[in-house]
Amino acid sequence: MNKEVGIAILIGIILGIGGAVYINRESIGGGAKNTLPSMDTIEISQLPSPKIQILAKIDGLPNALSVYTKPSLALSVTPTEDVVMVFHSLVSSEVAASGKAFIQKVPLKAGYNELVIGQLGKKNDNTTTSRFFYLPQDRVASAASILDESNKDATSEADAVKQKLEKQVLELRYNAKKALFGTVTAITPSQVTLTVDGARKTVKLEPEVTRFHDVDSDGVVEDIEVTDIKAGDAVTVFISVLANEEKSYTVYYEPQQRLVVGKIAEVLASDYSLSVVGLNKSTTSYDVESSTLQQIFDTKTKKIGKSGFSQLTVGTHLYAVVDGIEKGTSLSRYLAIPHVL
Repeated sequence: MNKEVGIAILIGIILGIGGAVYINRESIGGGAKNTLPSMDTIEISQLPSPKIQILAKIDGLPNALSVYTKPSLALSVTPTEDVVMVFHSLVSSEVAASGKAFIQKVPLKAGYNELVIGQLGKKNDNTTTSRFFYLPQDRVASAASILDESNKDATSEADAVKQKLEKQVLELRYNAKKALFGTVTAITPSQVTLTVDGARKTVKLEPEVTRFHDVDSDGVVEDIEVTDIKAGDAVTVFISVLANEEKSYTVYYEPQQRLVVGKIAEVLASDYSLSVVGLNKSTTSYDVESSTLQQIFDTKTKKIGKSGFSQLTVGTHLYAVVDGIEKGTSLSRYLAIPHVL
């Protein structure tokens, strides 16, 4: 490749990704006496980049990995055509079929939330995922009022100082501005180390002050102890800042489950299993158990009803929850949406 070709290809790259470069060798000149050296001529053809078809505009989603303090979302959805909208999380799988603007409420669970939104049209479909945290505030008002009443009854200056500190901790607990979701590698009463997106993060805890909660996929929260959390568990750590020092006063033990979204590639009736092509184009096999909550969206009535394994067919959209953070294959529940809309 000569210098001119290299420069031309570089120009083609600069013009944008998706440009195709064609190199044609041709001689310039007529006869042997006037023959000039052969030259490489470059033709650059700009190929269209693949575009995601937006079937609906959605407003009201929290910023990525931000801390949200309301128990549910109220999403404003404006479809550009008739579309089936799926709102899929560990808490629920909601479906709305409409060509007109509507408000969709999405319940949240305490801690880490992952919301998959599917937009299924007649000719196109696309999927987006939002990840953020929900820090419940329901106990703030009641706890603050109790502390205020206790402060009135303080019998000594020491009691008053203690109650003031308790109120400060309460404010720190419920005013966390950031959070981390990851897998525990080590935990003590004074710190927790997590693996977050492949990176190791260590967060300080306050012994006797940091609270630990167990939250299930139904949103039920129970108090637990630091000793109940082990290496390998998934947790959310809410982080507060005091005097430029980051500490966590609230840790949630997360459900050991994950979301599955894709299309059915194979149905094996012999062992009640499914092969599903996921969003990353990889194919994984999952088991439908007798305990699996099975639901299907009726495209005629536009309602969700009970499903049976025999109703599952190749090409069907599947929105499911699988037990296990990484290697589990048993489906806890699924919502099937036929590919013909």
